[in-house]
Parts: sequence; structure tokens; C-alpha cells
Amino acid sequence: MRLNVTTKIFLSLFLFFVSISSYGNNYPVLTEIVTDNANIFTSNELHLLRKKLKQFEVETSNQLVVVTIESLEGESIESFALEVFNRNKLGQKDIDNGILILFSKVDRKVRIEVGYGLEHVLTDITSHRIIQDIMIPEFKNEKYFKGIDLATEKIIEFIGNPELLEEFNKEKNLKTQREK
Repeated sequence: MRLNVTTKIFLSLFLFFVSISSYGNNYPVLTEIVTDNANIFTSNELHLLRKKLKQFEVETSNQLVVVTIESLEGESIESFALEVFNRNKLGQKDIDNGILILFSKVDRKVRIEVGYGLEHVLTDITSHRIIQDIMIPEFKNEKYFKGIDLATEKIIEFIGNPELLEEFNKEKNLKTQREK
């Protein structure tokens, strides 16, 4: 069977685009509330974190998930986290009350992705502050579990008690005003 030039070009382009679209798209399929693909947690740390997050989900119906990966493979943390969040359909369908903490070990980046149903509590600014003020200081000392554990505690506190969130925000505003 002989293919004409047009067919060869079409097939070549098709294969090229298929290979590009699949490159770097190794998004984890989540089967656990904590998925440690970067192997940064001990088995005891995994157990403690899973227990806490499962209890939180049972008590509130909000789903807080932690995923660690080795590398983003050149993709931005924002788009990778959003893709993991959407592909795994985190949170309840009609409530959209999922939260994802994604940490990339090689890239040394972290992201908190929040479903629309919880964005009024965990705004982008609040999530950024949790990362900068709580997680990053621990990560600098390679205390990944401690940073993630403290961040999940803070998120659980804020969702359960919005007054603590107000205090957290006031604290930052006062600190910012003093620095000026």
C-alpha cells in the first residue's frame, strides 16, 4: 500500500501532536487522601496525615488531599495542580469543596488548589500566606512532613473557625503596616 505525500504529511503531523499532547502529562490518579509519589514521608507520617485528613472529611464533608510528586517536568505548578484537581474530581460534585496541596520535590514548589465552594475561606491570598509563612520555612530545613502537617492544621482550623482566619489576616496586615 502506497501513501501519497498529503497522507504522509497528515500522519506525521498527527503523530507529532499526539506525542506532544502526552508529554509530561503523568498526572497522578489518586486512590488515597495522601499520595506520596516523591517518597518524602515515613510510613508513620503517612498514617498520621491520612488519619487526620480522613477524619476531617468525615466530620465536614470537605476533602483535603495531599499529593507529592518528584517533578513537574517543565509544567507550571498552577496548571499541574489544577489538572490533578479536575481529573480526580476532588470534593463533592455539587458543593466543589475540595482542597489540594501539591508539592513537587525536585522543583521545590508547592501549591494549594481550592474548589469554588471553599474559595470564600481559602482565598488565593490566604493560601499564599499559608505556603510562605508556614510551609516554606519548614521546607527550607527539609522538614516536608512538618510543613505540610502544619498547613493542613491551619486549613482545618480556618474552615472550622473563620474567626481564626480573621485573626490570621489581621496579624499579617499589622506586620505589613509595621514594615512600611
